[in-house]
Amino acid sequence: MKRILILLAFLLPLTAEVSIDIEATATQARLYVRGADGECTVNLREGSETGPEHPDATNSPDTSRPDTIIWQDGTRVITVGHERGNLVLYADTDYFVSACGTTRQFRTGLPTLGSTQARPYPWSATSYDRHDNPTIDWSPSAFDKTYPDPVTGIRYKVLNR
Repeated sequence: MKRILILLAFLLPLTAEVSIDIEATATQARLYVRGADGECTVNLREGSETGPEHPDATNSPDTSRPDTIIWQDGTRVITVGHERGNLVLYADTDYFVSACGTTRQFRTGLPTLGSTQARPYPWSATSYDRHDNPTIDWSPSAFDKTYPDPVTGIRYKVLNR
């Protein structure tokens, strides 16, 4: 009996579960993944676990993302929702994130409107006006699509008039 308890005491730390803590703003979320071994795939969906995939985290390996930070204790800090193009998260919206076999739900915050601190606009060397806005589909069939504002995360859509 004593040997079994000693064996269990050594094996118990090997069965650690993966946990995800989330800090969310209106346009981004920072994921703190603890207890993961090896490379993990990150998926981000809007609204529900089966909702539309977000383009910033669609089956992307966490260790191959250029902004993933790995702390000395093994905690991975993954930022989703980059403030450029269509990678920003929508403000005041539910999201489901899954990484390393663990799924969590979070809600982005409301944008801080009326702030006196000006934020720089996302820049792109390839666009004609040098702003990194989402690419808008101007076809009549796309009038129901929404697009995020890269600075505030507010949804906007093309009017059909």
